[in-house]
Amino acid sequence: MCKKLTCFVILLMLSISFGTVLSQGAELPPLTELGPYGIGLTNVKLVESRLGDWELNVFVWYPADKTGGNSVMPDMLARRDAPPDKSGAPYPLIIYSPYWTGSPARFSEVIEHLVSRGYVVAGTQHHDTQPNRSALVDRPLDILLMLDGLAALTDGDLAGMMNTQDVGLMGYSQGAETVLQMVGLLRDPVHFTTWCAEPHPELKTPECDPSGPNQSVQWPFVEIADYRTQLGLENTSDGRWAPFGDQRIRAVLAMAACDFPLTTEDMLAEVTTPTMLMHGSADVSCDYEGNAVRTYTYLGTEDRYLVTLVDGDHLDFLDWPIAPQHFATAFFGYYLQGDDTYQSYLTPEAVPTWDIPELAWGPHEGE
Repeated sequence: MCKKLTCFVILLMLSISFGTVLSQGAELPPLTELGPYGIGLTNVKLVESRLGDWELNVFVWYPADKTGGNSVMPDMLARRDAPPDKSGAPYPLIIYSPYWTGSPARFSEVIEHLVSRGYVVAGTQHHDTQPNRSALVDRPLDILLMLDGLAALTDGDLAGMMNTQDVGLMGYSQGAETVLQMVGLLRDPVHFTTWCAEPHPELKTPECDPSGPNQSVQWPFVEIADYRTQLGLENTSDGRWAPFGDQRIRAVLAMAACDFPLTTEDMLAEVTTPTMLMHGSADVSCDYEGNAVRTYTYLGTEDRYLVTLVDGDHLDFLDWPIAPQHFATAFFGYYLQGDDTYQSYLTPEAVPTWDIPELAWGPHEGE
């Protein structure tokens, strides 16, 4: 990963050099420029009673008065508790799920960019603990808690600021798997065990490597099934786990996801939510073919997209936020804000011709 100063210089150079994209011979406005809104930041405390009064500290970024509040950090645009800008309210709500043990603040460049363009973005640091039941149970419950808790706000500065009926989800790494669970995907531990016992030379997954850092013993499936039962979550008779989901979720952006082989092609085919995948073709942590190409190929929704960072690794979404800034603006602008002008950016012809990172539309087969 590059140092902060180096990343800043790269980002600045990219913003200047690659801010314009072409589509069908027409110049399109750059999507990496900040929007008209200032950015406020506040915290909301939520409690999940099913998890023993589980307390969740939720960071909420929102359109705000550019001059109010106090600066959070020198390298962040957000201002703490700035007066909200209600001129465009209610704004679509986007919930962000970070990587394992990560804080949403680490993705602030993308979050702040979206807020400047008219969204409220909420995120939390999940209670990621071992044994690893939190990834498959507690994290999705956190998403539902944030959605319900923020929708219930009736007083304070955030009241009336969010459209919680048209919600987007955005996640990176473990967070990408979390948000993909929210589109109604079943989980099948029996399939996982069977799949891992068979040879699959065309696909790689660290989860199946008994000697690797993500060895399958980290998924205590029996314990997770019992935990789900204690929480009143359904387990099907054939050993699969009933899905999480919510009809208010309208669009999902998953970056560098590790999602297979807990899902089958048939399960993916049941997904109807518009979904964008972003993945590096050289990701050694989360196999590109299995987690990106396979998921994209079998998703049931016609509104599915795959943006490939050519030769990109797992950390490149943090090192080069310009790519998720651009595509999140187009994707959520079209599906949450209902702005048809963004549809032009969701085509192969409109992919930015940046050198860093080099991008490909759809599955990338290499040279």
